[in-house]
Amino acid sequence: NNPKKIIAKLDFSNIYILDSGNRRIVVLNKKGDAVYTLVSSSFTDLVDFEVDEKGKTIYVLNGASLLKILLP
Repeated sequence: NNPKKIIAKLDFSNIYILDSGNRRIVVLNKKGDAVYTLVSSSFTDLVDFEVDEKGKTIYVLNGASLLKILLP
């Protein structure tokens, strides 16, 4: 709906999309298949995000708040 940012790095196993219009983070494998979708009632004003795949963590800037989400 309104992707704000896409993170895809050579050393990552997945591609991460901040879909602020649908208040979610979509995770795809490198072939483009859906792996999972992260949703939360806290996702009210998604602004930016950063992924630490080795640490299994996503940091999300939601309005003026920073959220820490553990990856499955």
